Amino acid sequence: MHLLATDPPKPGLRRVATGGAAVEAEVWELPAGALGRLVAALPPPMAVGPVELGDGERVPGFLCEPLALAGAPDITAHGGWRGCLTAGADPGTPGDGL
Repeated sequence: MHLLATDPPKPGLRRVATGGAAVEAEVWELPAGALGRLVAALPPPMAVGPVELGDGERVPGFLCEPLALAGAPDITAHGGWRGCLTAGADPGTPGDGL
């Protein structure tokens, strides 16, 4: 997970083939039509792709386009976006407090 230099700042999740780490997630249930509208409205660099949950289930989840990760600090060690904010990271200044 990386801290993206977007306005407003947000986390960007990157899929890896090996060596990934668990991060906090929320799972929402949406009707198929609502999911389609959500995907169509996503601003760059956000994308939707398969995310593996702790129990092995794969669900559609928010990912980030690789181009946006260049220079973005890795915040995975915080366990998720909430953990990053709780640790005192300033999401308004990517890299500060991490």
